[in-house]
Amino acid sequence: MNNYSLKPVSSVTIQVKSKNIHYLIKRIRINEKINIHLGDIIINIIGKNLKNFPEFNSNFNKKLKIYSEINIGSLINLGRGTKIIVIKDADKKLIKEISIEFKDLTLKYIHNELSYEDTKNSTFSITNLSPFNAYLTIPPILKNQSAMISIASEFDSFEILEGKINPTKKFNLTLTYDSRVADCQKALQFLNSIKDILEKEK
Repeated sequence: MNNYSLKPVSSVTIQVKSKNIHYLIKRIRINEKINIHLGDIIINIIGKNLKNFPEFNSNFNKKLKIYSEINIGSLINLGRGTKIIVIKDADKKLIKEISIEFKDLTLKYIHNELSYEDTKNSTFSITNLSPFNAYLTIPPILKNQSAMISIASEFDSFEILEGKINPTKKFNLTLTYDSRVADCQKALQFLNSIKDILEKEK
Protein backbone atom coordinates (compact mmCIF):
# COMPACT_ATOMS: atom_id res chain seq x y z
CA MET A 1 0.00 0.00 0.00
CA ASN A 2 1.59 3.26 -1.16
CA ASN A 3 -0.76 5.66 0.57
CA TYR A 4 1.55 7.10 3.21
CA SER A 5 2.40 10.78 3.33
CA LEU A 6 5.83 12.44 3.49
CA LYS A 7 4.47 15.50 5.28
CA PRO A 8 6.27 17.00 8.31
CA VAL A 9 4.76 15.20 11.29
CA SER A 10 4.81 15.20 15.08
CA SER A 11 3.42 12.67 17.56
CA VAL A 12 2.01 12.78 21.08
CA THR A 13 0.96 9.90 23.35
CA ILE A 14 -1.32 9.65 26.38
CA GLN A 15 -2.36 6.80 28.67
CA VAL A 16 -6.02 5.86 29.08
CA LYS A 17 -7.54 3.82 31.91
CA SER A 18 -9.66 1.04 30.45
CA LYS A 19 -11.90 0.07 33.39
CA ASN A 20 -15.01 1.93 32.25
CA ILE A 21 -14.52 0.78 28.66
CA HIS A 22 -14.84 -2.84 29.80
CA TYR A 23 -18.07 -1.93 31.63
CA LEU A 24 -19.45 -0.28 28.49
CA ILE A 25 -18.57 -3.24 26.27
CA LYS A 26 -20.22 -5.65 28.73
CA ARG A 27 -23.36 -3.49 29.06
CA ILE A 28 -23.84 -3.17 25.30
CA ARG A 29 -23.29 -6.91 24.83
CA ILE A 30 -26.02 -7.62 27.40
CA ASN A 31 -28.51 -4.90 26.43
CA GLU A 32 -27.98 -4.67 22.67
CA LYS A 33 -27.02 -8.32 22.08
CA ILE A 34 -24.02 -7.32 20.00
CA ASN A 35 -20.29 -7.84 20.50
CA ILE A 36 -18.53 -4.50 20.27
CA HIS A 37 -14.83 -3.85 20.59
CA LEU A 38 -12.48 -1.07 21.67
CA GLY A 39 -11.93 0.05 18.08
CA ASP A 40 -15.69 0.55 17.56
CA ILE A 41 -15.89 2.81 20.62
CA ILE A 42 -12.87 4.87 19.63
CA ILE A 43 -14.14 5.38 16.05
CA ASN A 44 -17.43 6.60 17.53
CA ILE A 45 -15.72 9.06 19.89
CA ILE A 46 -13.22 10.33 17.31
CA GLY A 47 -16.04 10.92 14.84
CA LYS A 48 -17.91 13.12 17.29
CA ASN A 49 -14.84 14.93 18.66
CA LEU A 50 -13.46 15.87 15.25
CA LYS A 51 -16.28 18.40 15.01
CA ASN A 52 -14.50 20.34 17.77
CA PHE A 53 -11.04 19.78 16.28
CA PRO A 54 -11.58 20.17 12.52
CA GLU A 55 -7.91 20.84 11.79
CA PHE A 56 -7.27 17.11 12.22
CA ASN A 57 -10.02 16.25 9.72
CA SER A 58 -8.22 17.98 6.91
CA ASN A 59 -5.49 18.00 4.30
CA PHE A 60 -2.71 20.56 3.93
CA ASN A 61 -1.54 21.02 0.34
CA LYS A 62 -0.25 24.59 -0.01
CA LYS A 63 -3.28 25.61 2.06
CA LEU A 64 -5.50 23.94 4.64
CA LYS A 65 -8.62 22.16 3.41
CA ILE A 66 -11.11 21.16 6.13
CA TYR A 67 -13.27 18.21 5.11
CA SER A 68 -17.02 18.64 5.53
CA GLU A 69 -17.54 14.89 6.01
CA ILE A 70 -16.02 12.77 8.78
CA ASN A 71 -15.04 9.40 7.30
CA ILE A 72 -12.87 7.26 9.57
CA GLY A 73 -10.49 4.85 7.86
CA SER A 74 -9.13 1.83 9.73
CA LEU A 75 -6.02 -0.01 8.61
CA ILE A 76 -6.58 -3.77 8.41
CA ASN A 77 -4.25 -6.66 7.58
CA LEU A 78 -5.54 -10.20 8.06
CA GLY A 79 -3.34 -11.91 5.52
CA ARG A 80 -4.42 -10.20 2.29
CA GLY A 81 -2.16 -7.19 2.64
CA THR A 82 -2.87 -3.88 4.32
CA LYS A 83 -6.11 -2.19 3.29
CA ILE A 84 -8.10 0.76 4.58
CA ILE A 85 -11.76 0.15 5.34
CA VAL A 86 -13.83 3.27 5.79
CA ILE A 87 -16.73 4.11 8.11
CA LYS A 88 -18.47 6.92 6.26
CA ASP A 89 -20.15 9.72 8.26
CA ALA A 90 -18.81 8.25 11.50
CA ASP A 91 -19.95 11.30 13.44
CA LYS A 92 -23.59 10.47 12.68
CA LYS A 93 -23.53 6.79 13.70
CA LEU A 94 -24.08 4.95 16.97
CA ILE A 95 -21.47 2.56 18.36
CA LYS A 96 -23.74 -0.34 17.43
CA GLU A 97 -24.01 0.84 13.83
CA ILE A 98 -20.24 1.32 13.57
CA SER A 99 -19.60 -2.16 14.99
CA ILE A 100 -21.96 -3.85 12.52
CA GLU A 101 -20.52 -1.93 9.57
CA PHE A 102 -16.94 -2.64 10.62
CA LYS A 103 -17.64 -6.38 10.86
CA ASP A 104 -19.30 -6.36 7.42
CA LEU A 105 -16.29 -4.59 5.89
CA THR A 106 -13.90 -7.00 7.61
CA LEU A 107 -15.74 -9.98 6.13
CA LYS A 108 -15.60 -8.36 2.70
CA TYR A 109 -11.83 -7.92 3.19
CA ILE A 110 -11.43 -11.60 4.16
CA HIS A 111 -13.39 -12.73 1.08
CA ASN A 112 -11.58 -10.26 -1.19
CA GLU A 113 -14.86 -8.46 -1.93
CA LEU A 114 -14.03 -4.88 -0.91
CA SER A 115 -15.27 -2.32 -3.40
CA TYR A 116 -13.68 1.01 -4.31
CA GLU A 117 -16.26 2.80 -2.16
CA ASP A 118 -15.38 0.61 0.85
CA THR A 119 -11.78 1.80 0.88
CA LYS A 120 -11.73 5.38 -0.39
CA ASN A 121 -12.43 8.91 0.80
CA SER A 122 -11.36 8.54 4.43
CA THR A 123 -10.64 11.89 6.06
CA PHE A 124 -8.97 10.60 9.25
CA SER A 125 -7.55 7.17 10.10
CA ILE A 126 -6.82 4.83 12.98
CA THR A 127 -4.71 1.71 13.36
CA ASN A 128 -5.73 -0.70 16.11
CA LEU A 129 -2.77 -2.79 17.27
CA SER A 130 -4.23 -3.64 20.67
CA PRO A 131 -4.40 -7.42 19.94
CA PHE A 132 -0.68 -7.56 19.09
CA ASN A 133 1.06 -6.87 22.42
CA ALA A 134 2.07 -3.38 21.31
CA TYR A 135 2.97 -1.04 24.17
CA LEU A 136 3.44 2.03 21.97
CA THR A 137 3.12 2.59 18.24
CA ILE A 138 3.74 5.77 16.27
CA PRO A 139 1.55 5.65 13.16
CA PRO A 140 2.19 7.31 9.82
CA ILE A 141 -0.39 9.56 8.23
CA LEU A 142 -2.01 8.90 4.89
CA LYS A 143 -1.96 11.01 1.77
CA ASN A 144 -4.75 13.58 1.71
CA GLN A 145 -5.05 13.46 5.50
CA SER A 146 -3.56 15.31 8.44
CA ALA A 147 -3.66 12.79 11.30
CA MET A 148 -3.85 9.18 12.44
CA ILE A 149 -4.39 7.62 15.87
CA SER A 150 -2.89 4.30 16.94
CA ILE A 151 -4.39 2.13 19.68
CA ALA A 152 -1.83 0.09 21.62
CA SER A 153 -2.34 -2.93 23.90
CA GLU A 154 -3.69 -2.91 27.43
CA PHE A 155 -1.12 -3.22 30.22
CA ASP A 156 -1.10 -3.46 34.01
CA SER A 157 -0.47 -0.24 35.90
CA PHE A 158 -1.42 1.42 39.18
CA GLU A 159 -2.73 4.66 40.59
CA ILE A 160 -2.50 6.19 44.06
CA LEU A 161 -5.83 7.14 45.65
CA GLU A 162 -5.98 8.50 49.18
CA GLY A 163 -2.47 7.25 49.84
CA LYS A 164 -3.23 3.70 48.68
CA ILE A 165 -1.83 1.93 45.64
CA ASN A 166 -4.60 0.54 43.44
CA PRO A 167 -4.00 -1.73 40.44
CA THR A 168 -5.51 -0.62 37.15
CA LYS A 169 -5.23 -1.33 33.43
CA LYS A 170 -4.32 1.22 30.79
CA PHE A 171 -3.45 1.51 27.13
CA ASN A 172 -1.63 4.12 25.06
CA LEU A 173 -3.21 6.31 22.40
CA THR A 174 -0.82 8.02 20.01
CA LEU A 175 -1.72 10.79 17.59
CA THR A 176 0.54 11.51 14.64
CA TYR A 177 -0.36 14.75 12.88
CA ASP A 178 0.82 17.15 10.22
CA SER A 179 2.72 19.75 12.23
CA ARG A 180 1.55 22.50 9.86
CA VAL A 181 -2.11 22.13 10.89
CA ALA A 182 -1.71 22.12 14.69
CA ASP A 183 0.81 22.32 17.52
CA CYS A 184 1.39 19.79 20.30
CA GLN A 185 -0.92 21.63 22.70
CA LYS A 186 -3.86 21.34 20.30
CA ALA A 187 -2.96 17.70 19.59
CA LEU A 188 -2.97 16.89 23.31
CA GLN A 189 -6.27 18.69 23.78
CA PHE A 190 -7.75 16.47 21.07
CA LEU A 191 -6.32 13.27 22.57
CA ASN A 192 -7.39 14.23 26.09
CA SER A 193 -10.92 14.95 24.90
CA ILE A 194 -11.05 11.34 23.71
CA LYS A 195 -9.48 10.09 26.95
CA ASP A 196 -12.00 11.99 29.09
CA ILE A 197 -14.94 10.34 27.32
CA LEU A 198 -13.36 6.87 27.40
CA GLU A 199 -12.64 7.07 31.12
CA LYS A 200 -16.06 8.48 32.03
CA GLU A 201 -18.16 6.33 29.66
CA LYS A 202 -20.45 3.97 31.55
